[in-house]
Amino acid sequence: MAKYRDKAFILIFLLLAASKVLASSQYYVQDQSNGELYLPGHSQEISWTIDRSNFTVIPQTFQPLLFDAPGVFATTTTDQYIDRVNLWVSGGGIFPSYTAWYSCNHDTFNWSNPVDNSKLTEQSKKVSFVFPFVAGCNLRQSPLTGFGVYYGQGVGYPSGLSFLASNQNPMPNAGPYTWAGDHGSIADGYDIKAEVLTKSQSDFKTPVLIIPGVLGTNLNKTAERLWLDLGRALKDVGDEFMDPLSFNTSLNPLDNTINTSDIVINPDNLFDYSDGLIKEFKNQEYFENNNLFTFPYDWRYGVSGKIFGSDTVADLLKSKIDQILDQTGSDKIDIIAHSTGGLLVKKYVADHLSDHHINKLVMVGVPNLGAPKALKVLMQGDNFGIPWLADGEMKKISQNFPVIYDLAPTQKYYDTAGSYFSSIDTSQPGQGPITRNFDHSGAEDFLKNGQWANAQGFISADNLHTADFDNLDLRSLGVDVYSVLGCKMSTISKVNFIKRSMANVISTVSSVTGDGTVPLVSASSIPANDDHKFYAINADHGKMLSADGIRQKVVNIISGSNLAVGDKIKTQNDFNSNVDLCKLKGHWWEWHSLASLNIIDQNGNQAGLAQDGSIQNKIPGADYQIWGEKKFIFLPSDQGQIYKTNFRGTDKGMLIFKAAKQDGDSLGNFMLFINIPITSALSGKVNINNDLVSLSLDKDGDGVFETELSPSAVLSFSQSLDVASPTTTPEIIGDTDGSGGYKNKAQIKFAAVDPIITEREDQTSGIFEIYYSIDGGDYVIYDKSSPQVINTAGPHLLKFFSTDKAGNNEPEQQLIFSISSEGVEHQDSPKPQPVAAATPTVNVTGGGFSYPLNLNSAVVPKVLGASTNLPARHPEGSLILFPSDPTVYLVSAGLKHPFYSAAQFLAAGFIFTDVETALSGDSQLMLGMPFGE
Repeated sequence: MAKYRDKAFILIFLLLAASKVLASSQYYVQDQSNGELYLPGHSQEISWTIDRSNFTVIPQTFQPLLFDAPGVFATTTTDQYIDRVNLWVSGGGIFPSYTAWYSCNHDTFNWSNPVDNSKLTEQSKKVSFVFPFVAGCNLRQSPLTGFGVYYGQGVGYPSGLSFLASNQNPMPNAGPYTWAGDHGSIADGYDIKAEVLTKSQSDFKTPVLIIPGVLGTNLNKTAERLWLDLGRALKDVGDEFMDPLSFNTSLNPLDNTINTSDIVINPDNLFDYSDGLIKEFKNQEYFENNNLFTFPYDWRYGVSGKIFGSDTVADLLKSKIDQILDQTGSDKIDIIAHSTGGLLVKKYVADHLSDHHINKLVMVGVPNLGAPKALKVLMQGDNFGIPWLADGEMKKISQNFPVIYDLAPTQKYYDTAGSYFSSIDTSQPGQGPITRNFDHSGAEDFLKNGQWANAQGFISADNLHTADFDNLDLRSLGVDVYSVLGCKMSTISKVNFIKRSMANVISTVSSVTGDGTVPLVSASSIPANDDHKFYAINADHGKMLSADGIRQKVVNIISGSNLAVGDKIKTQNDFNSNVDLCKLKGHWWEWHSLASLNIIDQNGNQAGLAQDGSIQNKIPGADYQIWGEKKFIFLPSDQGQIYKTNFRGTDKGMLIFKAAKQDGDSLGNFMLFINIPITSALSGKVNINNDLVSLSLDKDGDGVFETELSPSAVLSFSQSLDVASPTTTPEIIGDTDGSGGYKNKAQIKFAAVDPIITEREDQTSGIFEIYYSIDGGDYVIYDKSSPQVINTAGPHLLKFFSTDKAGNNEPEQQLIFSISSEGVEHQDSPKPQPVAAATPTVNVTGGGFSYPLNLNSAVVPKVLGASTNLPARHPEGSLILFPSDPTVYLVSAGLKHPFYSAAQFLAAGFIFTDVETALSGDSQLMLGMPFGE
């Protein structure tokens, strides 16, 4: 035995021997009443007793033996297969890790689940080694020739095992076997009792495969964890360590060293993705890599992506299923598929209509028709509810992920739920707003043309999501389909986009019931029988697999157990009989400001921004999203929730706050707080009193809320959809001095109009206020009953804009005029006119404009470095004029960005004396997007 001790393993062979064929039974208990063990061929027989009810008799000792002998050791008269070996051990030390084996007819060893040493921390404690179904060891056909326990650090066939298991005589010593002290924790002797249990084939558990969704598998760069590493995400504010995960525009990885490891379990005990579900299965005597398996895969490829240009993930899934069936001997498999995993299973079945081998399939939160949240990932980024994950990094790395396009809304989503993307174009001078509710192809074209999306990504996804694929009924192919649907979470259903001359922005998002990622209308389109559909109330998409109620229901479906699921899991009958079951009910807020906003519910759960700027949301049923400077928030009120809401200014600016009650998919009247001045010293709170909302302000940060604000305006839902900015016309009244100026004084008046949008006439909200500033002073509200009078001689700069009741601010306008002293002529005074109304030559298609500039001595380039050093000559933020266009450009990141017009240039706060003339050779500056795009 010294040879095998040196290899740090010990085999305890538990020999079954009998000279007569046993009757059919599930249990075999060794009788050691004679106190000795014999191999077949010895003069004495070992008898076996069958006792179904009592296994309390513990033998005095169980002598480890090596064996190899002919004859029948244990057989049955019916088809029976080894299910498990139960082992009782008393005395001795502790096994560090071990697994059991058995052999039929001296053939290949079949291995059980591994068990760690925590199972033997108490003396005389039973340990069960459970075996998968193995068709080749039917005890009616192939006798059980032996079984044993392998001690070691791993599971498999150790070196020398075949030698140890054959052609050996019994060990000579009698009594308890004593292990030598040089085996670490193995010390004294053991008293052992063993029993072997069998089952018919139909009684074995069908192997189970868990298929995670997008983001559900850990990804490494060689050995470096890139996904999911919450510790690094906390320390790295921008999360740029994940950059190697990016794909190129050909939908292939930039770094080919990225590899998968295991599925995401519960990183840092902060995000329970699959841990709870796996543990629940283990409680029902499922064992990993025995009859419980997982399918890690590179989720970046999605369903349509080609791994190194060849296999798809669905092809790898087939290989995994084949391997499980071969290992277990089963001809069927049960699958739990989350999110993207459900689409993978559909593709696998579509490719293997008659040999998919799937018995039960539980679809959990599967976006069968896609989800508009994929558009948010492309346009803004999203942290998917994962702590400290930066939206911006996810936007950057996912731009060319095939999976993002596989999860985007499909043609059938549009056919079922209507338009999921709209735009209002207010960028064309002299034209009214142009509105469009895009169809499916129009939405894809808009995103591609706006450089948010990869054209090939949409093509590949559309090739996947054919009508046949989206309508595929797996039941007709022999799959027993179950569907777990998340609902009563605010879920993006539509993105509303505004194209403006100065900047493109998201005006608002629409929300419907779903799981926070997948709208219910998408997940519920999976064909399943009514008694196989279950609704999970307030289910959070990313945590559905292990959520309370869901994991128990999934295990019940698969194993036939009867675990309590609580009151959050509802049936289709419940859904049909209660229209409010999945309905959203709560507060919908739109917060337009960089001011921070943090919310705490009555139980201390928080939603808001973490210190690194990432979103945190622990409030059940709540949603908190950020698009640029806008925050969109849903707070449920269906259970009388109470919220404490605080905000703090981060810089000087304005706050526009919109609040409405949401009932189902509909929003009520909006209460608006418009252009509330914000400073870094200001703090405040939002007060909720039933359906009414007010603001309390502490302007100097001394803890005293000295100002209470009621809504500035109350609008109907239709009026709240007004996204067209008003227009303001200034009027200067006074006696002219003959040269375009005004003598002694001038009076300023304004008139503003809120435009009516064609085919959206009911959305006009009306003018709220007109704001103006004189000579760089603070903005004040225009009072038409007391017009402003200017009586200071010299030129004056007037800035102004108006705001409508929906909170749309007109881009700032400027006008220059002059006041002269009485009797003094100013020949060089310009005629009063808005600067934006100057007569530039506009060329929108070319992106450039001309303006009267003296290119000789009046405009002196600010930087004149070496001609080969572009950054030195035109650093970040430089304004340059190309005389050959002539076009003014802003230099940023080595690119030149053309302005659309002189008005846009001036409205952005630039002045022409800052423009430098482009030098020869500057053509190597690449052309970027137009300024403001």
